[in-house]
Amino acid sequence: MMSSQYLHAVLVKVFDVGVLLLGAPGVGKSSIAIALVKRGHCLVADDIVKCCKKNNKIYGCLNDPTYLGKIYIKDKGMFDLTSWHDNAVKSVSKIQLGIRLIQNTKEANILDEQVRYMNILGVNTLVHDITYGDYHDICSMIEKLVGAPKSYYG
Repeated sequence: MMSSQYLHAVLVKVFDVGVLLLGAPGVGKSSIAIALVKRGHCLVADDIVKCCKKNNKIYGCLNDPTYLGKIYIKDKGMFDLTSWHDNAVKSVSKIQLGIRLIQNTKEANILDEQVRYMNILGVNTLVHDITYGDYHDICSMIEKLVGAPKSYYG
């Protein structure tokens, strides 16, 4: 039996890199995911990400496949992203990077340069902290961060 771990997060693919958006409830993970999909990226899982290990790599998918392509925004309801563009939704992705979101409306977006790791099923995954105040700028920052060479993520 394959072991699994469940995370309160959102999993997106940005430039084909699996990015786990982490943070406290209400920090804007789902809203940022929608903004990224609008920019041509891909949603894998919203709210609960089921993580599984295969060949010492971590993969994420929806806990409940009936919600494929669906994302919930508090006070706005459920959105179906399946028809937004050809690659708007994927059912599974390797998790290569974590981004912990810290909301701060008084400051510009800040990328914490300190390298951190999150242990998922015995595999260390690189995590960056980003303090943000603007969804557009946070998307640009995530795209720049993911634009780093793939060897950076493993």
